[in-house]
Amino acid sequence: MSAEIHFDHPPLDEVVCGVHFAGVKWSHIHFGLYYTEMGERYPHTQHRPPVSLFESRGSEGLQIELTTEPQLPLLWYESPDSPFLLQVQKDAFFVNWRRQSGTFIYPHFHTREGGEQGVWERFVSEWQAFHTFCKKQAIGTPEVLACHLAYINHMVHGETWDVPTDLAKWFHLLKGVQGSNPVATLNMTVLYHVRKLPLRINVRPAIRISD
Repeated sequence: MSAEIHFDHPPLDEVVCGVHFAGVKWSHIHFGLYYTEMGERYPHTQHRPPVSLFESRGSEGLQIELTTEPQLPLLWYESPDSPFLLQVQKDAFFVNWRRQSGTFIYPHFHTREGGEQGVWERFVSEWQAFHTFCKKQAIGTPEVLACHLAYINHMVHGETWDVPTDLAKWFHLLKGVQGSNPVATLNMTVLYHVRKLPLRINVRPAIRISD
């Protein structure tokens, strides 16, 4: 077995661990109750559109859903002093590690001896705390439906690549790319299945907050 490889400067900008779950009767008031317990560590919140477990699976025909209940948001709980971000909605829970303009050093996925807490260990501890919160509020026990793991990398123009054809080094599907700058409209998704688990690679243009 080969030894583990560790980078001094990992080419990584964000890591997301999360789950979609069922069995919890979540309402608007629970966002506030959760904040009373987490606000000391994550004092800032942001409302975001909720994410769907099935949004990327496609659909057949027209589907209409009627409901009398208002749509609950996804809420960010974050702190300027921490690279970690909690994302909570009625049926999903995510923990993000973010580099944030190079301010924080990636602690690795698993906690290393003498190092800071790894992303996976942070997710486990926060998920257990969320699980305990749901039990304390008597709103049900989260039943995991799906697990998510995402790595996000910034391939910066002028650093990683200069002209669009340079991207073909990593994405062979772009070998036929011609022209001066078609990257602004590039939006590519590649889907693999590894031991029946879906591995999705998304490539899209973006403007970083730091820019």
